[in-house]
Amino acid sequence: MNAYWPSLIGGMLLGLSAIALLLLDGRIAGISGIVGRLLGGGQVPLNAAFVIGLMSGPPLYRLAFGSFPFPREDFTPSIPRATNLVFPRRN
Repeated sequence: MNAYWPSLIGGMLLGLSAIALLLLDGRIAGISGIVGRLLGGGQVPLNAAFVIGLMSGPPLYRLAFGSFPFPREDFTPSIPRATNLVFPRRN
């Protein structure tokens, strides 16, 4: 289970930030809209904080865990099968 903690914590932080943006500003956390408003000069402090937080994720991950994660090939076959249930292939 230790291998899943970084992913779990990262997903929880993303979810919390999306909820906070929705509750505090009434907007959905879509990166294209946030960057568009930032470049257009709208709500600069809030949008800049979101983009800076998004960009600081990888360096903070490396500081916390010592290195970046590497892709793994030893996954269980049940995960691709489960995704096929949600997203069936179209022939």
